[in-house]
Amino acid sequence: MQFNTEKILNYNKGQRRAIWLMLTLIVILILVRFAHTSKTSSVFNYDLVAQKIDSFVLAGMQEEIVEPKKYQPRSNYPEYESSKTQKLRPFNPNSSDYESLINSGLTPAQARNIVNFVAKGGQFYKKTDLLKIYSINQQDYSRLQPYILLPESEDKEENGIQKPNKYSPTKIIELNAATADELMSISGIGPVISKNILKYKSMLGGFYSTHQLREVYGVDSAVFVKISSYFTVDSDSIQKKNLNKTDYYNLRKHPYISNEIAFEISNHIKYKGKLKSMEELRQFKTIDEKTLEKISFYFLVE
Repeated sequence: MQFNTEKILNYNKGQRRAIWLMLTLIVILILVRFAHTSKTSSVFNYDLVAQKIDSFVLAGMQEEIVEPKKYQPRSNYPEYESSKTQKLRPFNPNSSDYESLINSGLTPAQARNIVNFVAKGGQFYKKTDLLKIYSINQQDYSRLQPYILLPESEDKEENGIQKPNKYSPTKIIELNAATADELMSISGIGPVISKNILKYKSMLGGFYSTHQLREVYGVDSAVFVKISSYFTVDSDSIQKKNLNKTDYYNLRKHPYISNEIAFEISNHIKYKGKLKSMEELRQFKTIDEKTLEKISFYFLVE
């Protein structure tokens, strides 16, 4: 093999330097190879190196493996300590919150059901009423009975004379004038239902019939049958509003007037003039006879 020196000399300075550097590296590698093979006592073990590399990689992978955490649903209630290790304490189910009931020795399910029952307007009048709660059986009741701060029964006898039930009113209550305490004196009405009755009365402007209690949130058919006989209604106490002077937004606030009815009444007054009588409302497409009968207790035309 002959080198064309003229061709080599035609390369620029950088190219020539790269060629000489490459040749130098080739020579060095040849010398190192010969020197290595001459030492029989230090044979390069490729298998051993491969094993060490595999071990190193495997160790790194094991360190990176993190065992996934098991999902544990979060609870809105505090952690519960088993009733077997808890000391029972006196409690009133009508006024105790969830945490107090737990601290008194009830299970989370029992405490939650009691709180929900009271929140919906329920009341416990005697100790055995707790047996109505789902998750409280006879065995649970026997364990809790000495610590329940309620009478054994609603009516007690003293010297052979039966005491009147403090939860039953001694007189009929006029619904539109009833206070919260008067409402709660009736069996079946707790703080929540009492509050809802007063709120709905304010929204309506008053009751014209006891049957309107069925429209109160929390008063189902069973509660209504239980409480309705204790009330009377004075519809004359309702202060009626003048439709011609009640704007759309105030009309819409009334439970018996829908958005469509309020819109039609306000537009009629704005573009066609004031109403002359309640009978004109019969011509409105959005008002049927039943609705007209209801709102006639609360509105008039002047």
